[in-house]
Amino acid sequence: MNDEKFLQDEALNDEQLDQVAGGIWKEMFDDTQRFEKMGIKIEGSDNGPTRPESFICSLEVAFEKFGVTCVASVKDGNRYYINGKQVSQDQAWEQVYSKNKK
Repeated sequence: MNDEKFLQDEALNDEQLDQVAGGIWKEMFDDTQRFEKMGIKIEGSDNGPTRPESFICSLEVAFEKFGVTCVASVKDGNRYYINGKQVSQDQAWEQVYSKNKK
């Protein structure tokens, strides 16, 4: 019974799981794919996970066009800010989509 309680307390939430086993690359790939579906090419994205640093700048510039500051990092994952306040990836994309409709 104590083991079950311990394991329950140690369970990872979805955000934590995204950072396990390639989650950081998945996040960057997801952002890139979303922009490209909107018709915004992220330069260097065709290099894939072998050279993600080649497109970090392009990804950050794309977010900035929609009022989101993205600090992209292959080591620590992306951090997103709107008006100086840190937000989740989903909140960042809500901002991008709302600004794209205008």
